[in-house]
Amino acid sequence: MKEPKCGVILDMDGVILDSEPIHLEATNRVLKKFGAKLSYGENISLQGIAEIPYWKILMDRFGFSEDVTVLIKEKEKHMLDILSRKELAPSEGLLEFLRALRKRRIPIGLASSSQLNQINFILRKLGLREFFSAITSGEEVSEGKPEPRIYLETARRLGVPPQRCVAIEDSRNGLISAKRAGMKVIAYKNDFGLDVDMKINSFLELKDLRFLEELGLLED
Repeated sequence: MKEPKCGVILDMDGVILDSEPIHLEATNRVLKKFGAKLSYGENISLQGIAEIPYWKILMDRFGFSEDVTVLIKEKEKHMLDILSRKELAPSEGLLEFLRALRKRRIPIGLASSSQLNQINFILRKLGLREFFSAITSGEEVSEGKPEPRIYLETARRLGVPPQRCVAIEDSRNGLISAKRAGMKVIAYKNDFGLDVDMKINSFLELKDLRFLEELGLLED
């Protein structure tokens, strides 16, 4: 394989770890005091959205008012509590995939709408922090997914042009964000009917890195 000059950027929740149920549980712990509860189905369309717009949508939907920063801090407290008690395991084949990328010296980034404390907590608990040379959280950008800013910023931190990056996403908002950033896009488990470059159900499908050639990301 030719030496690539490209980057790989992953989403975290639902991609690195099946953490969406944990996010929902933490959200509902906060909503409980307002007499509200968010269902799994209702939450699907909100996945990938940054915390501030996420909570503004929920306040509008359930008809209550609160300081958004207070809600975010409360949810983060519940998230860290739940995460500290649970046994966490990375997605199937992810570790092998990350090792293969590192062996080829392909820079790896992470673009997640989650809070930075949660990102670092999860990566360290999974033993994956060392693989990522650039991490951007939703709180660090002015516009979250589905806008492209978080992916553009992660590419900048990696030192790789966006058009030479491939993003791996599982949410509709995330897929749209990466596409708007001009990246190649791999849908993890669900493409939501969007025009993506590739769809996978396991990282085991990517560990030989042939997808880089298929997506035209290897140098001539």
